[in-house]
Amino acid sequence: MYDNAYALDTICNSRDALRDMYDNAYRLDTICESRDALCDMYDNAYALDTICNSLDASCDMYDNAYSLDTVCKSRDGLCNKHGSKIVQNALDRWT
Repeated sequence: MYDNAYALDTICNSRDALRDMYDNAYRLDTICESRDALCDMYDNAYALDTICNSLDASCDMYDNAYSLDTVCKSRDGLCNKHGSKIVQNALDRWT
């Protein structure tokens, strides 16, 4: 399994929005709970994991509040961008 837990959590926390696009809640739950399937949808899952994990570590280490905020927002943007692509590909595959 891959370790981009942040991106996966973002996907699962967005279920309500995704349900508006996809009727079958059971399959949506399966998408959210199946990390291997999500990683298979994205060509370079290892690179995505590296980006997200590196930025998570940076957020944990920064002491300066302004820098911490900037780093975390950058991480959120990267993980959300790629996480959305993974979900859209998964939805396209199963519809």
